[in-house]
Amino acid sequence: MANKDKGYVYIFTNESFRDGWVKIGKTKNVKERLKQLDNTSCPLPFDVYATMRTSKYEDAEALVHEFISHFNNELRVRPNREYFKVSPEEALKIFFQVKRVIEDAEIDIFDEKAQKLFKSKLSQSSYPEEESTQNSFPTSVKEDFEGPRFMNKKVLPNYFAKFRSELTSQAIADLELSTPISEIRDVKTLIRIRERIKDMEKIRKYHGTHSCAISQLIEYIENGFTYQDFEYDANFVKNKKGEKLYEKPEVKTEDSFVFVSLKTLPRYLSSLKGGFIKEIMASMKITSNISDITDLSILEQIHSEILKKEKALGIHHTYSCALNQYKQYIENGYSFADMEHDANMVKTHNKLSS
Repeated sequence: MANKDKGYVYIFTNESFRDGWVKIGKTKNVKERLKQLDNTSCPLPFDVYATMRTSKYEDAEALVHEFISHFNNELRVRPNREYFKVSPEEALKIFFQVKRVIEDAEIDIFDEKAQKLFKSKLSQSSYPEEESTQNSFPTSVKEDFEGPRFMNKKVLPNYFAKFRSELTSQAIADLELSTPISEIRDVKTLIRIRERIKDMEKIRKYHGTHSCAISQLIEYIENGFTYQDFEYDANFVKNKKGEKLYEKPEVKTEDSFVFVSLKTLPRYLSSLKGGFIKEIMASMKITSNISDITDLSILEQIHSEILKKEKALGIHHTYSCALNQYKQYIENGYSFADMEHDANMVKTHNKLSS
């Protein structure tokens, strides 16, 4: 839960570090934190590269760490330490991404070169159009996998079609937005659209496909891609369907994915198995394991309760997103075991590419 008093998320550098290493942590007092770290365990003192000041500094730190994990779980030097194999420039780009969803976040840059590099970003609430974030971090995402980057495979063309539907257009009109969905890059705006669509889906008793489509678009934007990337991937899947590329394999092999959301899958699977979701299910008097539930109506009820709890605690929607991903597997005729298989595939790929 966010603290009332403001604190800081910091990026510290150190001349004794290997190239491309930073320390990213949180503190109430940056100067005191620097003093604490200036001890015999490190030969040289730390330098402050940048800070993010916010009342939700604990949430902000967690989001920064999660954002890095989206790309590669191996970028954290040790699981219980705040050191990352990320350049300070890339870490700062992530700060600006997180600033989009933390309302009172203020970023200060102390490194002179970075001040010049990020001057335009400091004066704007989101990235300027001429500075596309596509491929900004990491540069290898597009090359690592053939085809789509966020491969929800069979559902991508269906999701993309929802962007042109009457329901999506109505939600944008209701919010009095003049920008078409294809040009919206602000995550908070997309979340508002998704919540409005959810309300309309409930009223009309529609399946949640339209809101899931917006969630998928949000995942693209959060990872530095664009609406046009989504369109490309949807067309890729559409064109490949005739080759039976996406049919469920009878025997899983080491190089076959069933239904992939790339590097988020291991984290989503871990969230599904964690105590947070078990506690919510227990409060709903559901005794089955999440892995045994294939009834979409029950999964939707669990998802709603998770979302309420996340909002009440003010935490990132990782758990509800994880359940959404599992629902997509079920909707497409797959199982929890298939999701587990794909998560292990991603883990293996991460290890080989690191």
